[in-house]
Amino acid sequence: MEDKTPITISIAGTGNVATALVEKFLNVPEISLMSVFSRQANNAEDFAKKYRFTHFTNDISQIKKADFIIISIKDDAVSEIVQKLPFYSETIYCHTAGSVGADVFSNRNFEKFGVFYPLQSFTSFEKNNNDDFPLLVEGNSAETTQQLLHLAKKITAQAQEMNAEQRAKLHVAAVMVNNFTNYIFAQAQEYCRQQNLPFELLKPLILKTAQRAVLPDNNVWNFQTGPAVRNDNRTIKKHLEILSNFPAIKEMYQLLTQEIIEKQKQNNE
Repeated sequence: MEDKTPITISIAGTGNVATALVEKFLNVPEISLMSVFSRQANNAEDFAKKYRFTHFTNDISQIKKADFIIISIKDDAVSEIVQKLPFYSETIYCHTAGSVGADVFSNRNFEKFGVFYPLQSFTSFEKNNNDDFPLLVEGNSAETTQQLLHLAKKITAQAQEMNAEQRAKLHVAAVMVNNFTNYIFAQAQEYCRQQNLPFELLKPLILKTAQRAVLPDNNVWNFQTGPAVRNDNRTIKKHLEILSNFPAIKEMYQLLTQEIIEKQKQNNE
């Protein structure tokens, strides 16, 4: 039987990650949203009204007591905010930063603290409420870890424990599959615009590539195609000539082409 014990949450931050989590929390009847912090008082007030928080503040030391206080701000600002948090006995303090460890809380003598990291990309112009995504947690004790897992499982089917070293390494891979690939898509879109070509024609190929990457038990390299994996120097040379007026894309093309060629050589040895 599912546990319906009431859970209270306060959150520091009103950005994309905070919004995505709060929209998930709103779907769980036993969760109550207590207090929200933003450096900008109007942001805190608007967020509180929209998502039915009972309190808002632009002073982190005034954030209200809750079962969980979640710090959901930029990674490089977490340490500063942690130092200004009020102390509440029995509250679990956690942050959502991918590159920050749980030890950021350790010099505050909090009883319970940890990490509540959603492994997903969020933007302000997308609705994330119905999307499932991995949520990686770590607590300063086995009990705290289980409590964080309990909360995570309220909003996702992909909750699991992961330590700081594993999260940091996974964060690198996340940057590659999300940030780097999106940059390449954006470069291709801009290239098509400048060449008066329809970027829309590439969308089925983008989807096909992504679909192959997420097949279960799959070696993604097996789907590597194109002139580099074939070592088709004639086509590569022609592409580089076409890119002569696009130095940034040309440099990227050359680097990735050489990496693919080297990788294929290693596989053939």
